[in-house]
Amino acid sequence: MTGKAQSIGEAVRNARRALGLRQSDFAKRVLVARETVSAWEQGRTTPTHEQRRFTVTSLADVAPEVLMPLVEAFGVAAPPGTARSRRPAGADAAGRILSAIRAAADELDVPASALRRTLAVVLAHAAAAGASLDDAATVLSPAPPGQAANRRGGK
Repeated sequence: MTGKAQSIGEAVRNARRALGLRQSDFAKRVLVARETVSAWEQGRTTPTHEQRRFTVTSLADVAPEVLMPLVEAFGVAAPPGTARSRRPAGADAAGRILSAIRAAADELDVPASALRRTLAVVLAHAAAAGASLDDAATVLSPAPPGQAANRRGGK
């Protein structure tokens, strides 16, 4: 890099290419549509603040020389530990959650980005109602055999 600040589109394209990913593969990694990545790269649209933060978090495990220009172009905080080439705290959990969302989306035959947005809305409403993530996990986890009817208010 020449020291010149990159546009968002340039930073996305450069990060994607440095990772050796096609637009479709990069899109899957950050849970957006391929067309969205294309629009970012061409400067037709820019990612929302939420998309910027999510993209940086999704790429937290990549080399700092790939991630930091993207962080600078996005104007968001770098995940903890990235400047020192360490995997940031929570990156393993974030990676497992993203993998689970992708797997569930494949199983349900729905776009992973739509499932992520749905889960984010559900969790936001649960938090607003005073429910914890543990409460949500309890409600959403499969019931042991023989208890399914009781959880749904049946006999």
